[in-house]
Amino acid sequence: MVVLQFLLYPLSLIYQFLFFLNKRSIKSFSLETDLVLSVGNLSVGGTGKTPFTIYLIQSLKSVFPNHNFTVLSRGYGGSWSRTNGEVQVDSIASQAGDEPALIKQNIPYAQVLVGSNRLASYKKYVNQESRPIVVLDDGFQHFRIQRNIDIVLIDSTRLLGSGLTLPAGYLRETLSALNRAHAVVFTRYREGEENHINWEKLVRIRSSIMDNFPDLEIFHASEDRGLPLFWKDGKWKERDWNDLSNKSIFAFCGLGNPKPFFRSLEKEVRTKIHKKSYPDHYSFKKRDIRFLSSKAAEFILCTEKDIVKISNEDKNRFEGRLGYIPINTKVWEETKWINFLKNVGEKFLGKH
Repeated sequence: MVVLQFLLYPLSLIYQFLFFLNKRSIKSFSLETDLVLSVGNLSVGGTGKTPFTIYLIQSLKSVFPNHNFTVLSRGYGGSWSRTNGEVQVDSIASQAGDEPALIKQNIPYAQVLVGSNRLASYKKYVNQESRPIVVLDDGFQHFRIQRNIDIVLIDSTRLLGSGLTLPAGYLRETLSALNRAHAVVFTRYREGEENHINWEKLVRIRSSIMDNFPDLEIFHASEDRGLPLFWKDGKWKERDWNDLSNKSIFAFCGLGNPKPFFRSLEKEVRTKIHKKSYPDHYSFKKRDIRFLSSKAAEFILCTEKDIVKISNEDKNRFEGRLGYIPINTKVWEETKWINFLKNVGEKFLGKH
């Protein structure tokens, strides 16, 4: 691995140079609104961005209940990514994309717009007189729209890898990019767990960020998994984890980083799990449904991000065995988090 990184390092330098040129060439525009926040990553792959975006908007709603909210997403994996679209609660993931569909289902009061041209989406669908609070989904490297606040997520279970950019590492940008950020959130964090797989490295990286970027707000967020929900007779039925213990289980997911899902599932059911990983944003085809439903397992489990891509008709093929695990994100420093958002509001929204 070290030898491969050494060989790829010159390509990483070229990547950084091209990234810099691209950034300089993009003309940025401001939206006709008062507050734009971005949620993004330094790395490729999953960092728990979708559940955190849902949590962020719920937090904003609690602090600014009289404001409207708009989420701008690329809608990766959905056909509307090319044509722009407004997501409804019953929109299908093949059009809206899995993450926007999931966001809309969890926060139906927010307007969720998709399209690779996010500026065009905003102009087409937003009543600009409403001046909504805007959240850019996966927006840290999206330079076309100006924002007031950048929130960067770092997965506590993966951190920054080798610290190198693509292709030698999996960073989109080096750590120096945090100069333009306002807050860093360590997601999938387990407070006080010294046997954390990357505990010493996490402490070291966190200390380095605090020393080199003293103005950054630092937060930690955990992912709390609810009880599994299973599809039977056209509706979801909750089951206790004890019902799944010592049973045959097959788990699948299409995530950028599947390890936390499988690891947490094994911890809950206390039994060996047969697994299958698909690429991130994978669209399940009929042959995939036939394969999955044919598995000789008492329970078949996936993530909430995956379940939105499976139609009710296809869910019925599993005859009550198919379920998903709902996830809720929570920032540990709740009072500090709410005060951070209030300070942002006072600065950009005035009296709210």
